[in-house]
Parts: sequence; structure tokens; C-alpha cells
Amino acid sequence: MAMGGAKDKDRENQKQIVGLGYDGRRDRHTRAMVEDGHGKKKMRMITEEHESVTEEPSGKYLGHFAPEPPVDREKPAMKVAQGLLNILEQNSSTNSLMFLAGDSTNMNTGWKGGTHALLEELLGRRLYWGICILHTNELPLRHLIILLDGPTCSDKGFTGEVCSLLSKVHEMPYDPEFRALPGGEELIILTEAVLAKMSTDQCQCYKLVKAVKEGRLPKEMQEMMCGPLCHARWLTTGQRLVYMWTRKHGLTGQALRTLEVLVKFCLTYYFKLYFDMKVKHYISDAPYHILTSLRLLKTQPKKVRDSITYYVRTGAWYAHPECLLVSLLASSDLQDRQFAVDQILSLRGVEEFGDNRVRPRITPKLNLSATSLTKLISWKKGEVQEPSFTCALSSAEIRGFLTTPYTPPKFSCHTQSTER
Repeated sequence: MAMGGAKDKDRENQKQIVGLGYDGRRDRHTRAMVEDGHGKKKMRMITEEHESVTEEPSGKYLGHFAPEPPVDREKPAMKVAQGLLNILEQNSSTNSLMFLAGDSTNMNTGWKGGTHALLEELLGRRLYWGICILHTNELPLRHLIILLDGPTCSDKGFTGEVCSLLSKVHEMPYDPEFRALPGGEELIILTEAVLAKMSTDQCQCYKLVKAVKEGRLPKEMQEMMCGPLCHARWLTTGQRLVYMWTRKHGLTGQALRTLEVLVKFCLTYYFKLYFDMKVKHYISDAPYHILTSLRLLKTQPKKVRDSITYYVRTGAWYAHPECLLVSLLASSDLQDRQFAVDQILSLRGVEEFGDNRVRPRITPKLNLSATSLTKLISWKKGEVQEPSFTCALSSAEIRGFLTTPYTPPKFSCHTQSTER
């Protein structure tokens, strides 16, 4: 009895989970007992979907699971949602979860049948959707390459004249007369202490962008080794494009012009946003990155703007009213906080607390000319929901943010800890 009582006490004292991050991949090296054609079971290597799960905001690894196969017309996303629910139940956290983080694939984010929406239905309440902003920042680069140079092939190859050379950049001799490509906004300033905490590829990309803009590549970088190509990780694709600009690549004519457009895009858009997102990585920062992307979009050539605008719109997950209201409540600007407080109190009407019931989560249309969060969407009645974080706060507490800015939970707007 004493031992059982101790276990019960430990369970009560267990820290409840307030945030989850999950990421799946197909593992081709899983050993399992499989029946052959004669009904005998033998050990075989199989391909299996694995979902890794972390506790947020700490990024602590909680475990992984293989979703069960769908039954009849059941969606695979439901099996992932049920797997996440099992983890919550095991940690006595079905009532404490507030935040769910994943990448932007439709299986995760579909408003009718995505894992996020289905887990909300299982829990019976809304969650804050943390969609990886680094993942959505890759989509414009990916689709610009496809449009200008050609589609990808396999999991790390390219078919176009320019990008098919990316795997060979280390074989190209250094060009000491490579042309500088200045322009665009400056990268956010990173100290050596901050750079020391980043990966080798990230540090190299930061220094490479600055060097190519200036037209001077330090000697220690002239024979640097770029990270491996992978269509699940476009950082190294951008890195190799910029690095190829400093090599004797042999491209001429239209191919050379395509390379220049892609390199300039990496310098002035992709990497600018990437390092902003790495440094300012909390959910309250995320909507401001959308404003930055719109500002940078206006500086791109028309062909580039026409190619990527659709993906800038569809990747603007943090332009949802809930996300904007969190940032506005946390703003140091009183007018921003006043706008957010008015929106929330208007939604509540005579109710003292917010409505946290499950709702269809559809990101509204972006105003591409916006220069502030309050102008980023139209704020149409019926499309605005109060942040799930503030629904349990009284109206008096909401008004209190006019005096003191709201302090949002320190959840990250990217999922790199889960991916790793």
C-alpha cells in the first residue's frame, strides 16, 4: 500500500505538459517480424512511419510512436492524433495542453482532417497552432527554383541546368574575380557568441551571405564544405547556390541569369528571413516576420514576385487573428494593445470569459500592402477568434493589458528541436 501511495503521489507531482511538438518521417531501417508467403514469420527490414514527440517549450524528447494503419476510410492523420492523445493521457496532460507544434504539411494542418484539427476534436477545445515558420520560409525558394530552373528529382537531386550543378560545387575552382551582389536589407547582427551556438551550416551561411554581398570571400571560406543536399532541408540548397556564385561554374547566357536571380533571392529574401526567425523565434515574434516577408517581396523582380506570392500567402499561418492578437497584446505600443483588447471584448460580448470551443481554423487573406499587424488582415466578423491562451482570463484581466503588456508563453515558432 505504501509503495502504491508513493506512485500515486509521484503521478500527482508529475509536471503536466502544456506544449507538444511532433514530426514524422518514413524510417527505412526498421527491423520487424514479417510473414512470408507461407505464413512463417521472419525478421525483415521494413519502411515504417515514425512520429517523434517533444515537450515544449523545453524541446525535451518525450518519445516516438508508429501510427497504426488507417481502417477503412479513416484518415492517417487521425492515427497520429490518437498517438499524441495517448502520450497526453500517459502524462496526465489532456487538460493542460495549450500548444501544438508541427510543420505545415496538409496532413498536419488541414482544417477539416489535419492532425492539429483532429486532436482538438478529441480534446474538445482549441489549441494554439504552432506551425514551423522555417519550413514555410523554404516554400518560396523551392518553388522559385522549380519555375526558373526545373523540378526536383529523387530526394536530393535537380533536373535544371543550374541546380543540377549544386552537387558538384566542391569540384569547381574558386573564382577570385566573382562579382559582388550588394543590395537588400542587412542581416540581423549576430555576435560570435550567438554564432558559436548555431550549427556549422548556419554559421557558414551567415558569413557567406555577408561576404558575397561585399565581394570578398575570406581565405578560410574559399574551400569551405557545404552541407549535404536534402529536399527536406533547403538551408544547404541556398548555401550551395550562393557558394556556386563564388566558383568558376561555367554557366553562360540564360543559365547564368537564372543563377544570378536565385542567388540574389537567397541573399535578399531567404537568408534575411531565416536569420531573423532564428533570433526572434517566439510565437509573439512570428507575425512580424510576415510583415518583413511582405516588405522584402516588394523589392523582388516582377517575375520573382509573381512566382512566390501565392506561397507567401499560404505560408502565413501566423497571420491568423489568434496569433496577431497575442502579438498585439504583448506590444509595447498602447494603440496596438488597445486594438487587441477591443477585439477580444467585442468577441466576448456580455460573457466574462472567452469561448475556447473547437472552430474551423482558416487563415484569412493577407493584405499584401500591410505595414502593421492591425492592417495585415480585414478582421471580418465571424473570422476572428480570441487566442486560446487568454480565454480563461477575465474581462478585467484583459483590460489590465492596457496598463501592462501581456506576457505570452515562451513557445518557439519553429520546430527544429523536434526535427532533430
